[in-house]
Amino acid sequence: MVGTAGLPHVLSRFYTVPNNRDARWGVVWGLFFIGLLYWSAPAFGAFARSWLTTSGTVLDPAEAQALADIIVIKTAEWVGLNEILVSVLAIGGILAAISTITGLLVTAAGTISYDIYYRLINPNANEKHLLIVAKVATLVLALLVLVIAINPPGLIAQITAVAFALAGNTLFPVFLLGIWWDRSNKYGAIAGMTVGTMITFAPIIFGHIFPTLLAVLPPTSSALIGAPVVILTMIIVSRLTPPPPEHLRRFLVEKVHSP
Repeated sequence: MVGTAGLPHVLSRFYTVPNNRDARWGVVWGLFFIGLLYWSAPAFGAFARSWLTTSGTVLDPAEAQALADIIVIKTAEWVGLNEILVSVLAIGGILAAISTITGLLVTAAGTISYDIYYRLINPNANEKHLLIVAKVATLVLALLVLVIAINPPGLIAQITAVAFALAGNTLFPVFLLGIWWDRSNKYGAIAGMTVGTMITFAPIIFGHIFPTLLAVLPPTSSALIGAPVVILTMIIVSRLTPPPPEHLRRFLVEKVHSP
C-alpha cells in the first residue's frame, strides 16, 4: 500500500478532481478497489492450484513459469468460463496496462521537462520549448521501455512488485513527511530518497553475493523495512539542516491542510 501511495501516475489523478473533499474520497475508494485487486491475484493463484490438484493436471516447471503472468486468464479458461467473458477479462488487463504505461509516460515527461529541464537547466525556456522537451522525453522513455520489454528481467508480477517497493522506499516517505510535517526539507528528502533507492536495489545487485541481504530485504517487498528507515533518515537529516522557508510552512497550513 505504501508503494501505491507513492505511484506518480496514481497521484497525477488528483489534478482531475474539483476539490479536496473529492480527492480524499477518491483515495478511500481507490484503496478499496486496489485492495480487491491485491487480494484477487493470490486468490486466482490458489484457485488455479486447487483446480490442477483436483483435475490431476501436472505442469512442468518451465510450463508453469510461462503461465505465471497470465494465470488469471488461464484459470478462467480451465474452469470453463464463457469465451466472451474470458476475452473481456483479457481485454481489461491489456487496457489497464496501456492506461498505466500512458500515465507513467505523461508524468515522467512532465517531470523531465519542468522539474529537471526548466528548473535546473534552462529557467528561461518558454512553453513551446518545454512541450518539445516533453515530447522527446516521452519518445525516449517509450523506446527504453520497449527495449526492456523485449527481454524482461523477470515476471511481470515481479517487476511490478519491485516498482511498488521503489515507490514505497522513495516517494511515499517524502510525500508523507512533506505534507504532514512542516519541518521536513529538501536535504532530508534527498537523503531519504537516496537511502530508499539503495535499499531497493541493494538486494537485486548484491543478493547473489550476500544471501542474507535477500532474506532481510526481499526485492519485491523491501518497503516493509525500507519505508520506516527512510522516514527516520528524513527526520534526522531535516533536524540537522536548516528548516524550509516560512512561506512554505504557511502554505501547508493554509492551503494543503485546509478543509
